[in-house]
Amino acid sequence: SNFANTFIAFQAKLPLAGLYESQDKAKEALGLYDELSLPTIPASYSMEAGSRRETLLKKHPELAPAEEVEATMSAE
Repeated sequence: SNFANTFIAFQAKLPLAGLYESQDKAKEALGLYDELSLPTIPASYSMEAGSRRETLLKKHPELAPAEEVEATMSAE
């Protein structure tokens, strides 16, 4: 089986992303949160990753994709 798509991998990626954040590696953390936010990921993991991703982007708006920045600006 493909390890990257197992529950063990999902369980490992959330704390790994948190570790990256604690080491000021926001870009790496964002990559994992993006990976875990895909529609094919179980909801419990994708919801947590989405929440953490949103918090991370508030701290590091420079990492937000351009389309998200535009959507945020037009919503204000």
